[in-house]
Amino acid sequence: MKFIDSHHSYYDKEILDNILISASDKGASDIIFKSGHHISFSYHDEVVIDNVSKPIVDTELSAYLNDIYISSATAPLSQAKALDFSYSVKVDKSKSIRFRVNTTTVLLNGNNIRF
Repeated sequence: MKFIDSHHSYYDKEILDNILISASDKGASDIIFKSGHHISFSYHDEVVIDNVSKPIVDTELSAYLNDIYISSATAPLSQAKALDFSYSVKVDKSKSIRFRVNTTTVLLNGNNIRF
């Protein structure tokens, strides 16, 4: 199943919101943004990696988290604290889709943070 309709050379909030909406409309239960990796989706208990997209980089993911959570979302993550919150994307005037968000970091080489 194809979740992303075209190749993106960069990601911004609008593109990532549209990916969330499209994946939700196609029945994805989880959308996985992992820096340095392609976007993945859980669909009927199967993880589908979208190889059409480019891997999402740290700066894109950090900017998105700062925009959808708080402007300093990456601060608690840099202290190895997880973030759990909800996020709503407005589809049109009368419809919004609410997502549960869990964000964690991974330590690489002892101190490099990956989202």
